Amino acid sequence: MEDLNQDEELEDDDLFDFMNEGEVQNDDNEEDDAFREILARTQSNTDDFASLDKLELENAEDHLSVWSDFYYMLDSDEFNIFYKLLEKEEYGSGEVIVEKESDVQKLFFIDAGDVDLVTEEKADMIHLKQLRSGNMIGSSSFFGGKKWPFLLVAQENVACHVLDKSKCQADLDVADDVLQKLKSYCKDHDVISWLVEMLQIQTPQAYDVKIINMNKQLDSIENSEGNENVGSCFGVMRGGVCIELPVARTSKNRDINGLLVEALLCDMDEKCEKIFGVISGWQRSDQDEKMVKMLVKFYHPYRTDKYTCNKLTFL
Repeated sequence: MEDLNQDEELEDDDLFDFMNEGEVQNDDNEEDDAFREILARTQSNTDDFASLDKLELENAEDHLSVWSDFYYMLDSDEFNIFYKLLEKEEYGSGEVIVEKESDVQKLFFIDAGDVDLVTEEKADMIHLKQLRSGNMIGSSSFFGGKKWPFLLVAQENVACHVLDKSKCQADLDVADDVLQKLKSYCKDHDVISWLVEMLQIQTPQAYDVKIINMNKQLDSIENSEGNENVGSCFGVMRGGVCIELPVARTSKNRDINGLLVEALLCDMDEKCEKIFGVISGWQRSDQDEKMVKMLVKFYHPYRTDKYTCNKLTFL
């Protein structure tokens, strides 16, 4: 179980400016061909890869395989620009990757291993789901200039590729288009830091969300009945949503992270669809101990960030 506690006062405008910027769409049907295209690029870019030994080349291909959906967004020139900026880093079990309150502006692409998000235990601590291969973290610092609100620690041996913002600023060849595509990708896939900020925003736009519990092992959450046991939505983005709902205190609360949920989302034209997600963090309210705010990360980004979450079902 990971804990997080954020002390800084957050600017609402910074968060919503980031969330409302332009979107980049991917065609899911084409993603199967992405890795083959990327490998073809690497094989043709002999200047970039000729100096790599066999192990290093295997590591590069592992990274490209994990992150093929991102690299598919780039053309060959953009790929060359971006990949040269990455640094391969490895961390041993228990090693600190980033200190809490650090102002380092780095973006981490986790290729292998599990990473914990940790902070000191306090009454208002936030419990966060582990990060694993295929997860990224750091966009709120990289793009938003925020201090890291948690300690990033390798739970086991971890391999990742790291993008340092200072290196981007020093490299005059970095195209704005590359960074904009990266920013759009982060908005949809590195949602944890931004959802955590929603916990601090007292938004007057909160609205009711119907709660359905179909998980027989989860007896701490009751179904909505009329105006009873309803949740409230505190913020949305394409990659996830923040919902507050009543949750009884039980020893099983620690198992909430990782639970599969189904969200009913409706756009401004009242077209609704169901989308799957996972509970990626939670925090008990400091004003009402019966209430818990949950951070839901969608498995696939929703098509717009202008929507309402009308129902949340625990599966």
